Amino acid sequence: TLNAYGTLVMANGVASVSTIGIGSFNGAPGSLDIESAATVTGTLGIVGFTTTDVSTVTIHGGRWDNEQLSVGSAGTVDMTIDNGGIVTAQGGFTVFSGEPAMFVGGATGSSASLTIDGGGAEAVVTGDFGVGLRGSGVVTLTAAGKITATGSLEAGQSASASANLHINGGILEIGAGANLGDMGAGNLTLTGGGTLSVTGTLDEGVQTGASGSSVFDDADNSLSIGGDWIVGDAGVNSDTISAG
Repeated sequence: TLNAYGTLVMANGVASVSTIGIGSFNGAPGSLDIESAATVTGTLGIVGFTTTDVSTVTIHGGRWDNEQLSVGSAGTVDMTIDNGGIVTAQGGFTVFSGEPAMFVGGATGSSASLTIDGGGAEAVVTGDFGVGLRGSGVVTLTAAGKITATGSLEAGQSASASANLHINGGILEIGAGANLGDMGAGNLTLTGGGTLSVTGTLDEGVQTGASGSSVFDDADNSLSIGGDWIVGDAGVNSDTISAG
């Protein structure tokens, strides 16, 4: 187990540990930086342990492989993947029982953001991908930054949750269905020639009390839904489509 309560920089080489945790200590932020010549592998990745944690992770061309990855289990967390960096959550291990292989904004009161910027920068998820399970989750995909998940998208899962997905020239590919605002708030913006592909059903405002909105405002966007597209199922949701 590796716990980083200060600043940990991996400039090169390979590190393999069972659990990697990033969190604060005595009020000092915790941070992990994986540079282009470095690879970190583990079974479980946890960013943010407690409600007072302030944590940052930067994958700047490096690689971080996990079986399950929690970005914002608690506290305030910012994670950036750029310069061709890759993060994986390969499934097969679930210390957080019943939760996705990778999720952003886990516990109530948590605030987590994930930014993936530039071609070659990617999060690869074998299983489900979650944004705002009980806390606040923000995902931003820019300039061909990409997330692929073989399972479903769970966004705004509980009543206390909020999920915001900004696909601005980025790519989000979901291998099953997508719930945008399950019991909480789920919002989506697709712009700048971004791509959203959902193999199954896209359900917006799934349960009573859920809310949210989606905006599609660029003629160069690509939107593909393999199943039904439901806007305002038992909850309330609104979509705006403009400029194509």
